[in-house]
Amino acid sequence: MRQILPFRLAGTDVQGTWNPDQTKTDAARMGAASAIASSGVAPDLAELAVLMRNGGPRVEMDKRRALAYMFHDAQPDRTRNMALPLAPIAGLALRYAAVAGTAYLVTRRLERGRLSQPVEDEMDDTPEGVTARREEGQMNATARLRRVIRLGQSGPGVAVDATLLGRLKMERV
Repeated sequence: MRQILPFRLAGTDVQGTWNPDQTKTDAARMGAASAIASSGVAPDLAELAVLMRNGGPRVEMDKRRALAYMFHDAQPDRTRNMALPLAPIAGLALRYAAVAGTAYLVTRRLERGRLSQPVEDEMDDTPEGVTARREEGQMNATARLRRVIRLGQSGPGVAVDATLLGRLKMERV
């Protein structure tokens, strides 16, 4: 005679059935499958095989332990975390590494400029605004912008002095 016994996981709404005529492993698997189908939580398989007698008594188990057994975790107190998606992070890291490497190589290859005091004096004497003049065989242009940029009325500021000197020289060869 086949007898199907009900069970319920204590403290939750997890319910399932157990057939004592089946082997303990099959009964536990069937009960666990029924419990998973009803709420996603599986009872302890050993406790299910032992406690499912006499009309199906309550299985005493907390939800965290039941979840650990459902995922076959040897350490039920350890929480399960989702894996970190490395593919998008790796792509971004490679992009930043390429930019940093390129900047490093460019700064290594650039020759350090020299400071010429007569040129500095000429840039300081350049009038603010844009000027241009043309002479025979060449064209000269200058531009200068001087501003003070502040954060707020009396906050910290930066003085900007940008000077551009240009010369285009053309001759027949």
